Amino acid sequence: MTEKYSEYINKYAGKVTEKKIIEIEQLITDRSSREAMKNEVRREYEEGSISAAEYKEKLSELKEKTKGSDGFNKFVSIYYTAADRDLYIADSTHWDVLFGSGGIDFMLVAFAVLIAVALIVNDDESGVYRFHGKNGSYRSG
Repeated sequence: MTEKYSEYINKYAGKVTEKKIIEIEQLITDRSSREAMKNEVRREYEEGSISAAEYKEKLSELKEKTKGSDGFNKFVSIYYTAADRDLYIADSTHWDVLFGSGGIDFMLVAFAVLIAVALIVNDDESGVYRFHGKNGSYRSG
């Protein structure tokens, strides 16, 4: 999956432009037509219009052309999200690995809390922020 996915992401990363929309929509159309051709070849074989050897040959050619469909499907999903929301096309695999484990990563949460506390304590000690109490405002620290 990652080879084709990386290929598409590297080629189309960035702002969704009219040129990219045309190219990506053409890719989607081409991929859809290949899938339809696979179904047609299966139908022809089931009807007896082509021999088993022809069926295997045509099907292997089409499978070669549609190799990497998982990566393509993931890329298309990112493209639709970016196009619908006027976002940028960007690689999401790192975020998927980080947050897509299906559960909460307690080590990550603990690390984030530790960093946040360290930043807050450092800012509090520097006296940069003013806090508001019942009796008015006063400087921290």
